[in-house]
Amino acid sequence: LLNVGYGGLLSAAPGGMRTLSFDELGAGKSVGEILSGEMDREAAPSPGQIFVASVGEAAGRVRRGEARLSDLLQASGIIGMPALLLSSELTPSQRKFAEPIRRSARALLSIVDDVLDYSKVEAGQLTIEAEPFDLMLACEDVAELLGTRASAKELALVLRYAPGTPRHVVGDAGRIRQVLMNLVGNAIKFTESGHVVIDVAAAGAVNGSATLRFAVEDTGIGVSEESLERSFAKYQQEKAAGKRYGGTGLGLAISKQLVELMGGSIGARSVPGKGSRFQFELTLPVAAAAAGSEPMGAPLQGRKVMVVEESAVVRRVMHEMLTSWGVHVSALADGAQAIEVLEA
Repeated sequence: LLNVGYGGLLSAAPGGMRTLSFDELGAGKSVGEILSGEMDREAAPSPGQIFVASVGEAAGRVRRGEARLSDLLQASGIIGMPALLLSSELTPSQRKFAEPIRRSARALLSIVDDVLDYSKVEAGQLTIEAEPFDLMLACEDVAELLGTRASAKELALVLRYAPGTPRHVVGDAGRIRQVLMNLVGNAIKFTESGHVVIDVAAAGAVNGSATLRFAVEDTGIGVSEESLERSFAKYQQEKAAGKRYGGTGLGLAISKQLVELMGGSIGARSVPGKGSRFQFELTLPVAAAAAGSEPMGAPLQGRKVMVVEESAVVRRVMHEMLTSWGVHVSALADGAQAIEVLEA
């Protein structure tokens, strides 16, 4: 177990309790590295060891004056201790009480990060990077990170990366991911059934740059036109939605400011009871693909593939993607149809 104080970090190592000074933590090593002689190198890291390392790294940033408030929260144990508790053997009743602690800690971290990001933007302290990166991979990261949350609500989370959309571009991958995380996270939060689609497509190209359109569409609760007009203002959230779903009302305001800092525009349309579509556009220079990279789907070119999927949205996206790879596709809604085709 861990505790952070003015003197350093108190760690439960195999030999007993030992205090790690902030000088050790600020020396560029994680707590896991510092304690490597006290841990079994052959054993897989336990949740406790992983937490030791993450807290130590956060404490190191605190020592060097590089910390965000979220680092202070992580170093304090607010974030990690509930995870450690839940990784231990608990009775069903104990687990029932511990789960809300973890969820509340994560919600607190999210709120703190939102407030800090908005403050940075307003103070003019947030900078936009311009580095080559793989845009499709960045979008896949968002879908993967939020996939568990969508699965927990039995929602289909679908990424459509339209054929012909440049994959390698120059821009701030972290900020683009952040905007998408905000939009997709909101879509999942306010959708109880159906799907959430991340749609990325090229809207045009000129002088070596591409105008890229990012859209997040859901089948959620939707919002009224009046609420939609003020949704990008800070701390704006409908009262009923705020009470039921929580949040700061800063996510869309931060997304708007980030998109505008990157030279783009953002907007939305929505129908109450049917869903919403949030969309932003960015114009980014197209970067050269990595040398020797193979075209997507090359091993499947010319082959026959049968897609069996209940969701019409998923079927459509899969059919489009595979067809663009030169695959002969049959897209069917259920197993019974698939058996009929195979037996014909």
